[in-house]
Amino acid sequence: MLTIELIEEKNIWDDFVDKNSYAALPHKWDFLKITEKHSSYKLHPYGFYRGDELLGVYPLFIKRIMGLKMISSPPLGIGTLYLGYLVSKEYDRLRQSKKELLLNSFLGEMETEMKRHSPDYVQVCTVPNFLDMRFFKWNNYSVRSIYTYVVDLNKPSEDIWDNLHKDLKRCIRLADSSGLEIRVSDDISMLHKRQEKRYREKAADFSLDAEYLNELIRVFPDNIKIYYVYNDKGEVISGMASQEYNKRFMAWIGVARAEEHANEFLIWKLMEQAKSEGLNKFEIAGADDRGLNMFKSRFSPSLEVCGQIYRKSILGNMAAWTYVNVYRPHFKKRKFGI
Repeated sequence: MLTIELIEEKNIWDDFVDKNSYAALPHKWDFLKITEKHSSYKLHPYGFYRGDELLGVYPLFIKRIMGLKMISSPPLGIGTLYLGYLVSKEYDRLRQSKKELLLNSFLGEMETEMKRHSPDYVQVCTVPNFLDMRFFKWNNYSVRSIYTYVVDLNKPSEDIWDNLHKDLKRCIRLADSSGLEIRVSDDISMLHKRQEKRYREKAADFSLDAEYLNELIRVFPDNIKIYYVYNDKGEVISGMASQEYNKRFMAWIGVARAEEHANEFLIWKLMEQAKSEGLNKFEIAGADDRGLNMFKSRFSPSLEVCGQIYRKSILGNMAAWTYVNVYRPHFKKRKFGI
């Protein structure tokens, strides 16, 4: 018998996640609970069972705002790029007919469960390269592709270097010869300060929550790391927060503009480090920002695709219009004085 149940035991959840090749660090139980604590959402950690066998997990975050009920995975505005559901580690080895039976059964049961909550707005962003989005198209969701950059670390180091853009290699050599140094830290403050400055300059209606990031770092010291680049004067000129999990290094939160080719140097050195530690992929997160693509693409990455799935009721559409045209401009004027 196929059932949907809320999972209450961390060990059951994390055992499933740690064995799943698609899983990202934000799927981990403690990451989800910390996200719930620092957001206005309530976590609903669903499991899909056949008898006693756990076949899938689906972390949903639900909140009510101004009379609207929202379901999101991941929650909006917290800096997590993708989350969504995971299916059994056996999925990739199944025949296509069995894949479709498993996936459609899982998502169909979850659709019934979500309707019970009567959401006005649903948004889910799936993990990279889980490509079958047909269930959502068949059930009146809007589906669009979002992209991230990934370098294959299984290639020989010489091939990875040779594939870099010639201008990028020149920048890395110049940075290397100028005495730049990378240090690991557990202090988010310098990176947070630079990011907040950038958001103010862009008049963005999003900012990093330093307490949230600090708690994540405390709980996941082996998976979330802060790297700073120092020049020969001992000054911090760039930085990055990473997620390192499931044989994948994600260049997660970074300084957009840096002096002395520090960003080129930082990414390349971390790419070398990740390869030496036996990781398989190096993700330069986010490939949809046209202003940053020329920089990121010089590392000769491949594109990986995530599915962004959303559906709005009539009330949800009205709320989205109000947010874009009324609330967000007012927020910017109030917060940034523009």
